[in-house]
Amino acid sequence: MKIIRWTCLALLVARTTAPHAWGWDYEVHRAIVDLALGALPTNFPAFVFTPAAQERLMFLSGEPDRWRNASTEVAFSHATAADHYLDIEELEPLSLRLDELPLFRYQFAARVLETRARHPERFKPIDAARDRDRTAAFPGFLPWTIVEGMGRLQSAFSFLQACETAGGYPEEIENARANVLYAMGVLSHFVGDATQPLHTTRHHHGWVGDNPHGYTTNRGIHAWIDGGFFQRTGGVPVESLRARMRPARVLEEARDPESTFRLLLRWLEEQHRQVEPLYRLEKEGKLSGVGPLGQEGRPFLEGQVVRAAQMLADLWVTARVRAPRDTFWERRLQERQTRRTGQLRLLVVTGGHGFDRLPFHALFAGLSNMTFRIVEHPRAHEWFRPERSGEYDVVVLYDMWREITPEDRAHFVRTTTSGKGVVALHHALAAYPGWDDYAELLGGRYLFAPMQRDGRQYPASSYRHDVRFRVRVADPHHPVTRGVTDYEILDETYKDYWVAPGVKPLLLTDDPASTPVVGWAKTNGLSRWVYIQGGHDRHAWEHPAYRQLLEQAIRWVAEPVAGPVPNASSTQP
Repeated sequence: MKIIRWTCLALLVARTTAPHAWGWDYEVHRAIVDLALGALPTNFPAFVFTPAAQERLMFLSGEPDRWRNASTEVAFSHATAADHYLDIEELEPLSLRLDELPLFRYQFAARVLETRARHPERFKPIDAARDRDRTAAFPGFLPWTIVEGMGRLQSAFSFLQACETAGGYPEEIENARANVLYAMGVLSHFVGDATQPLHTTRHHHGWVGDNPHGYTTNRGIHAWIDGGFFQRTGGVPVESLRARMRPARVLEEARDPESTFRLLLRWLEEQHRQVEPLYRLEKEGKLSGVGPLGQEGRPFLEGQVVRAAQMLADLWVTARVRAPRDTFWERRLQERQTRRTGQLRLLVVTGGHGFDRLPFHALFAGLSNMTFRIVEHPRAHEWFRPERSGEYDVVVLYDMWREITPEDRAHFVRTTTSGKGVVALHHALAAYPGWDDYAELLGGRYLFAPMQRDGRQYPASSYRHDVRFRVRVADPHHPVTRGVTDYEILDETYKDYWVAPGVKPLLLTDDPASTPVVGWAKTNGLSRWVYIQGGHDRHAWEHPAYRQLLEQAIRWVAEPVAGPVPNASSTQP
């Protein structure tokens, strides 16, 4: 028989001094999740049933109690400490019944503060020194926490479904599943708290006020019920309790947040009715854990564990079934794989070299009928993976990155030779100095050291800032240069870089500070490539000729090479 045993005995004494002690012990919360998992239908998402996921859920069942470890973080405690309980008797001075509570947490909180301000005589004074997180004024927020947790879980299921059906990436689906598990696990904690009867009453640490039946006033009762009894008497017999669970079902009454909240209030009232039976059992010695008589209260506590597990399983199933379609994310996920009619999507790769970002972004924002996404190294290579390549039509390289893994090299080559066009600008010529295939794809390379290439000895390349020079159009009939006349520009020049012998020259210069060919076109496999040497800063980006060249280059490379090509790299213009 599977037994859940305790390791946290040392915590019991410390808990008795807390204004509201923790709910069921961690191991009891784990048992509740274990039982709930066993009641789920076989068509529940399969990832939940993996051993790792089940352990994650059981671990998360204790998460809200772990939030209390930051005792000095009073703002955090203010937002979370009162989520674990609702002292139902404290609704009376508020002139509220349980079934009259509003759906909205803050509406209730406002009612509490307003009533306390108008009728201070109804309430005991608050000791500010013991109310550091300013929660003592409130009876608790347990039902709101559960219904809000349901909403959080439905949201997680909705996004997961969108990812799984509308083209989410594997890592997105994995993270969406992790979100579902987190929402399930945290929700489980508060559902469990609701079935610990002392979390529904002001008698949470012994009977207070009139006590005609002579119930215990010992503050230690809370910690004892939380886990001390089970620890003393052998643990929670999970496998035995499974027989008392029915298969989880959709809660038909939980049609929307309002009806779900009402259902939870009725259920919470049932747990509140167990307060006096629990105190009677304690008075009769049936919860002492000593001898046969001291064990007679066990069925009562086990029944509360089963109640929690049953409601939890039903809420999990209901949240999944009731989760609405996330049409917003479905649309967004689909759009990134679909090109709008006539509109080009640009992937602009940056990193490894500084630049003035705002005017650079303005350059692309001013292009007609194009959208752009700026991606930066070191994570830019992720965008060349096959599952991401459907999100853009043209790659614009404005990076000078040096390192690239063999796997990322393969993705880069595959993407940029299979029909995805590339426009490389300025310092992209100096990227990947140790990767020869990149230089072949680009048709050129900035040389950081002297080298011999194509039977010629090249010196190390050099650069010069703020050179005013004249650019000549080598082929006025090419789609990239059509309509562009010779122009003068202030820009950074490069000298003595290597240019592949077979490229199609588009732009030339006679300036001695530059290599003569300053722009070219080529094809690689089914992809068109263009390189434009200019583009150091806003003097180039705002130049009409440069902007026209860039836009026409993008439109030209956006069309893949027609028909098969014999080699991955070609000089066809």
